[in-house]
Amino acid sequence: MKNYILIILLFMQATLLIGQNKEDIYELPIPKAIDKCFIILDKTMEDNEILLIKTLSEDSIYCHPEFMYGTDYFHAWKLYEGSRLTKYFNLKGLYDSQDIYETILISYHRYLNNKPINLEEQIKKHILKREKEYNEYIAKTEKDSINGIYIPKNLEECFIELEK
Repeated sequence: MKNYILIILLFMQATLLIGQNKEDIYELPIPKAIDKCFIILDKTMEDNEILLIKTLSEDSIYCHPEFMYGTDYFHAWKLYEGSRLTKYFNLKGLYDSQDIYETILISYHRYLNNKPINLEEQIKKHILKREKEYNEYIAKTEKDSINGIYIPKNLEECFIELEK
């Protein structure tokens, strides 16, 4: 009888250990730097998410359906509200919350795969991308037509075009 009870207790303990949940990211402090992010992500992300981040190629992590709309840490760390982590990235030249989110994902991928993080390189890539987008926008605003349609220069020209 004792052995039977002991076996049941051991089985229950093993079941509890296997079924333990990860920590709740909303209950942990917002990290101050990228290396602190990894510690929290290790504690809070589900094993299948960690495996997915580890195995996906860097250029597809952000676009994967599991991550494209933001994970819990995007909201818990208030990347869109100027949290201390956002300020950390702002000081490094990264201002867009989606760029910060993508940088954390890629950095975590590199961390999981024991690769150099190269944070400055990642940030530079985002800065160059934003500059390119801005230059393309400026080039479009300086055109006198788009897709063969004339863009009036002022209100008077708008009326002339409308009359035509």
